[in-house]
Amino acid sequence: MYESKKQNGITLIALIITIIILLILAGVTINVLIGENGLFNTAQKAGEEYTKSQLKEELEIEIANIQSKKIANGEEISREDLWELEKIGAIMISVGKPAEGEYKDYNFTVDENYVVTIGEKSNIIKPEIQLNKNTEEIVEEVTIKVKVTTEDGTIVSITKPDGTTTTETEFEYKVRENKTYRFVAIGSNGAKSVASIEITNVKEIVANPIIQSNYGYPMLKDTGIEIDGITTILYDTKEGLKNYYSVDDGIEWKLYTGPFKMAGSGRILAKSMRNGVILSESSKNIDIPSDALGIEAYDGDETTFGEKINSGSKKINVDSSMWNKKIRIYGYHASHFEDNRTYIYAYNVEDEMVRQIVGKWFF
Repeated sequence: MYESKKQNGITLIALIITIIILLILAGVTINVLIGENGLFNTAQKAGEEYTKSQLKEELEIEIANIQSKKIANGEEISREDLWELEKIGAIMISVGKPAEGEYKDYNFTVDENYVVTIGEKSNIIKPEIQLNKNTEEIVEEVTIKVKVTTEDGTIVSITKPDGTTTTETEFEYKVRENKTYRFVAIGSNGAKSVASIEITNVKEIVANPIIQSNYGYPMLKDTGIEIDGITTILYDTKEGLKNYYSVDDGIEWKLYTGPFKMAGSGRILAKSMRNGVILSESSKNIDIPSDALGIEAYDGDETTFGEKINSGSKKINVDSSMWNKKIRIYGYHASHFEDNRTYIYAYNVEDEMVRQIVGKWFF
């Protein structure tokens, strides 16, 4: 008699089927995680886009800051102003339309409307530029110590702030002016690095303004009296100086843009400034000729005729706009005059007397 036995466990076929199912599930899971459109790649792309948006925002905020400073000075932003982006670590390649540069390892452009577009990340190894100054004290000359290194190839050129180039990777650069100095290094792999250092501790020497004027006799015109003369001020030509003048003893200061006329005699003040600090100044008294008729004679008030003329003569030029027009001249006489009269003489441009008027009141 045979005895049957019950079999426990799984069969080989079932095991194979299970393994196949697990492999399919694993494949699907791996594709979801690391496939072209998988979770890992999607997260990486999202992170990349977030980084780009952050860099775009940082650059455009800095451009807006530059624009605000220009507007505050009554100026408009220009393409050349984009070099200032290097102050926040950008590497400017050009400032044309569009401007091109690199910021935190990403390429970027700035279009004609100053809108920033962030490009792809650059993985090329760039030269490293180290800049240090020799002192923090206020001195007439500061030495910038420059050191350039690279981990990929060699340094093929270094451009100094004055435009000259060198292949020396360690050198000193001496400056005598407060401003930002820019150095550019290019490696044999074509990579470019830019580094800037701002120097603020140079004892700046600025020449005092020279005030020149050629004031002559006042001019009588149909619009009133005009002081006939021009004032020119020669300022130091150092870059970045703001030059001002005042004709009212410093109550109001005007930016000097060229020669100007004064409304009357008086004192002219001139000064050169940088960052709100006066670096040089001068003054000059502007007077009409001593024998010119004083300003008080033209104000319409007979009691303020100016000084009495006991001897000599007083002069005024007459503009062509007054030809064939009547003017009222108030004259006076003194008893010690030999003929007890006042004399008015008129001369032409050749200094020839063309008319003589004698009397007390003239119309």
